[in-house]
Amino acid sequence: MIVAAANRHGGTAVLVDTEGRDSAESRAELVAARLAVVPLKPDQADLSTRYQLIARLNAARMFNPGLRVLFVLVGGAGEPTDAERAAVRAYVAQVMSATLASTVIHGQEPADMDALYREVFTA
Repeated sequence: MIVAAANRHGGTAVLVDTEGRDSAESRAELVAARLAVVPLKPDQADLSTRYQLIARLNAARMFNPGLRVLFVLVGGAGEPTDAERAAVRAYVAQVMSATLASTVIHGQEPADMDALYREVFTA
């Protein structure tokens, strides 16, 4: 869906879906990337179980200081609660220079993907 959004806006995007796996390839991709978009559900914002991802992103930023890390909140049908947003912001704060997108993704809605694309590539 994000590639379709890129096409609609005349841009290009190369996507690598690591499926959350830690591998030599995914680490190399982070070191070479300009942008890492990390989808995150509110229930995944748990420092104790997701610390490896934080460590991997921070290590990549050490080798690639220009890497932009953007977390994107993935919600259900409704908007995330204030408590869920606070938990996600606390999680995002653990990654050097990471930001939280203002766009919240609800499934695979084309409007959400367009909004995310505009936020990422026209900001």
